[in-house]
Order: sequence, then C-alpha cells, then structure tokens
Amino acid sequence: MPTNWRKRSARAERDIATSCASASTLQRHSGAPCNRRSAAPIEPEHGYTVIDAVKRVAARVEATPAQVALAWLLARPGVTTAIVGARRPEQLQDNLGALALALSDQDVAQLDAASSLPTCYPAWVQAMTNTHRTGFLERQHDAAR
Repeated sequence: MPTNWRKRSARAERDIATSCASASTLQRHSGAPCNRRSAAPIEPEHGYTVIDAVKRVAARVEATPAQVALAWLLARPGVTTAIVGARRPEQLQDNLGALALALSDQDVAQLDAASSLPTCYPAWVQAMTNTHRTGFLERQHDAAR
C-alpha cells in the first residue's frame, strides 16, 4: 500500500472499502488498493445517493435509517424475511422497529429510483425473458399482505 494512501480522508477510505470485489479488480480500474471483504464493485457516489435517499425517507417517516432499509427490503416482491446482524440489544430493538413501519408506495418508489443501476448484459436479456416471473412474485407478495 503506498504511504500517501494512509493520508487520504476517511470518506476516501470508506469509498475504497465498499467499492470492489477484489484488489485486482479495483486496481485494474483505478489503481487504488482495496478491501478484499467487499462483495462487488460499485460506484461509491451511487452508494451515497442511496444512503441519502434512505435518510430522507427516515426523516419523513420519523424512523431510523436502519428501520427504513429493513422495511424497504421487506416490501420487495419475493422477500419473505431479512436477517439482521445486530451486535447489541438496542440495535436489535431498533431493527425490530422496521416490522411496524409501513412505507408508502411513494417512499418505496423513491428508494427504488435512488438505488437502480443501469442494466448490463446479460441481465437485460434475463429481465426481458423473465417478465412472467416478476409478475408471479408480485402477485404472491400482494397475496401475502
């Protein structure tokens, strides 16, 4: 790791830590070091856009961002449960508050819009050919409500 890397801001370090699948992937694209625990490459600014949207919705519905994120996840078609990783009892209590939170269609649409990514190949082909599955999942989700 270059010595000047240690002088970067906390936000820059967080960007790198959350934006790559492996050191070689990120180094190919930007030349920056990487945290190998990350799951997939993402654009850090896109992540901040999603976080900002979650915070806006949380302020509007008077809930915590964690509650909004969990309620948003549980509102997704096909999602039947969410596994939380609370370390402390107060985190668990906060997360459980998501069960009582009902996001409006407008809130869900705002969060979906903020988090949407451009569809790349082969995902656009799969999306085009699997529309019948999406409709099925939506109907099952609506029936479960």
